[in-house]
Amino acid sequence: MKLEHEFYKLPLRFDVERLKKELSCFEESDWAKHPSDYKGNLAIPLISVNGEINDGFAGPMQMTRFLKQSLYIQQVLASFNSVLSRSRLMRLEGRHDVPLHSDINAHWWSRVRIHVPIVTTPDVIFHCGDQKVHMAPGEAWIFDAWKMHKVVNPSGHTRVHLVIDTAGSPEFWEIIGKSEVFSSSAADSRHLESELMPFQSKKKVRIKTERFNMPVVMSAGEVDALVEGVVDDVCSVNGNSVNSVDDFVRIVSFFRFKWRSIWSVHGDEKTGWLDYESLIARTNKGLFEINSPLMSNKSVASEVMNGRVVSVAFNPDLYDGHQPVSETKSETSSAARQQSAVGRNSPCPCGSGKKYKRCHGQ
Repeated sequence: MKLEHEFYKLPLRFDVERLKKELSCFEESDWAKHPSDYKGNLAIPLISVNGEINDGFAGPMQMTRFLKQSLYIQQVLASFNSVLSRSRLMRLEGRHDVPLHSDINAHWWSRVRIHVPIVTTPDVIFHCGDQKVHMAPGEAWIFDAWKMHKVVNPSGHTRVHLVIDTAGSPEFWEIIGKSEVFSSSAADSRHLESELMPFQSKKKVRIKTERFNMPVVMSAGEVDALVEGVVDDVCSVNGNSVNSVDDFVRIVSFFRFKWRSIWSVHGDEKTGWLDYESLIARTNKGLFEINSPLMSNKSVASEVMNGRVVSVAFNPDLYDGHQPVSETKSETSSAARQQSAVGRNSPCPCGSGKKYKRCHGQ
């Protein structure tokens, strides 16, 4: 999510010793490799699609068995008063990094990542934009994931953070408004006292998790808003070729206008699925054929467009089997054939960036 400043330190603190105690209950075999295969990066899922061991973004989020056994971590998550999405314990081995990148996937475009350090050393540094900070144990931070960011751990010691994805809530954003800002554009660098959230052995909490986070077919209004945002980003980069920018705008404008035309007739009914899929394929082909590479922020514009809009606008895997009451028997048969027509070499609708045959199509 784009934020006004690079880093915000929330006025909250958590019981580090209790967090470490719950961390020690996990086995080495519980730690899985990073989905992008970053070396030295491991994770334990706490909230995931269907509460299973996966790295998915689309589908009902539920507590995993790892979170169910961790009472204080549950209290920490609940303290942010927000509906939560994919959340994990993330481990960075000593003398390893999280490489420089920007989070362009649609999941992160509308969510922030809360970091609560559990195990760390002072020389572990988080970089975002032109700012850098050390996140101390028990603190809570968010950062601008749209800016280029990385983490370096030059020490020989492991770093473990509790990482929570959320779109926030009115209460959450009120807390952010009272947070300490670390930014090149901040007018002041106020220091705020933080409130300790202790472990309460008898306290039971209810963690609210996302049930609806990605549609089967994205609405025309949401497509319009997302495409406009990508176009604004591409047009703001001075080094982009004018001719290539014109080509990009032409291709993505056709995508959004054609999407609205299909949506106006079919909405998310299966009768429009082949049209949506055909439009996606045409758009990806057009973006690939643009002569001069374009940048959005410091990422490749076609990858941003695909990750934020195109690859997540149509998600047949999320279809729950409901048939519209107006659908006739012959239409049902036709729709079933259309469902099976999702291209094996098309981008996977889950937003992973992989081909469908290499991801959910396996």
